[in-house]
Amino acid sequence: MNAQENKPVQQILIYDPIAFSGGSKKATQNIVNLLTDEPIELIVVTSNPTDWQGLKHYHQCVKLIEPKFLAQAEMGILYFIRHFVLMLQLLIAQARFGQFDKLLATSGPGVDLAMYWMKKASCSTAQIIQLIQGPIAKSKTIAKCLFVADRIFYLPSCLKSIEQCLNNYLERLDNQPKKQELLLIFSSKKEAGHLGELNNGLSQDDWPKDLVTEKTLSQVNIIWTASLLKWKGLDVLLNALKLFHKDTCPPTSICYIKPSQTNLAVTKTPIKLTNVRWYEQHPNLHEIRQHHSVFISTSENEPFGLAILEAMATGLLVMIPSDGAYWDQVLTHNENCIKYKPNNPVDLKIQIDRLVEHPELIAGIAKGGLQVAQAYQAEKTYRPIADQLAQPVFSPATVPQ
Repeated sequence: MNAQENKPVQQILIYDPIAFSGGSKKATQNIVNLLTDEPIELIVVTSNPTDWQGLKHYHQCVKLIEPKFLAQAEMGILYFIRHFVLMLQLLIAQARFGQFDKLLATSGPGVDLAMYWMKKASCSTAQIIQLIQGPIAKSKTIAKCLFVADRIFYLPSCLKSIEQCLNNYLERLDNQPKKQELLLIFSSKKEAGHLGELNNGLSQDDWPKDLVTEKTLSQVNIIWTASLLKWKGLDVLLNALKLFHKDTCPPTSICYIKPSQTNLAVTKTPIKLTNVRWYEQHPNLHEIRQHHSVFISTSENEPFGLAILEAMATGLLVMIPSDGAYWDQVLTHNENCIKYKPNNPVDLKIQIDRLVEHPELIAGIAKGGLQVAQAYQAEKTYRPIADQLAQPVFSPATVPQ
């Protein structure tokens, strides 16, 4: 009998209340896909089961049901009612499948609040592993969740917002003994390695099999891929393209996802522009990227930007805003990317014009980006989180009431 057969089967709940597809879900799938040889059972409770068809491990999906007016609630009494309704569905899932060993919260405490409530309401001994894949707000509720979570993995770009949230909560506490106790708990978590960075990557299955050809890189052919949420900045690219004369506008493909169940502002599409092709939820972005040479990101302060990594790994030149976000800190202008002033269509056009006039620059800068991408192998970057999920149940955190 081998050691693997001696391991107890763990039941892990993956909680995903976000209705639309995105990089955070892909990251979570890549983490869980490293566990194919582990004795675990996965239960995915999600707003969109189709987003989880890429899991290699056997799993069961439960669809969350919520009225639209609640799905869009992000503050106030409706926000708490929404998470109460979601908590009831998580309790039903627990009654159906039995006690969970671990709870994987996939987005951030403010989004995954119902999971924390479910654990408390059911007196569950399951451990919460919290992924933070975007900045968090200064909130008493969110801060309490951070103290409750047994493990926290965060994108490096989110660390500042985590610290601000915790400091804001502690500063408002009048109870000094409790404040000292909370500080001790969080310090002990740090010392025990219960907080760690979430470094994204591409799995071998997702790694592009073929690079963009030298011929394709000899001219400007633009691709943009993201959701239509306003903060993704599609309007910046569209306004830049409008500045071109219709005979000189470079060929551009816009591959977009229409968000559902959100009250956030979205860009209206498609609009008629010369040399612009529109693709809604293209089924094979790897294939379409092969026919382009320049990937443009317009997102505002992107916490990571998985699409940027995918473009670099395919051999495209990437253009990004110089906004201090993750890739702005990692990449160097004219060496492995092109940068432009954030939210500035005029400067974006100037940078595109430069490539149109000097297409010989594209291949060299794209090669620099490809070299950077090689360090982001999902099998290495996600391994610390996968190891935590695979470990036998650890001792729960002690949290004051």
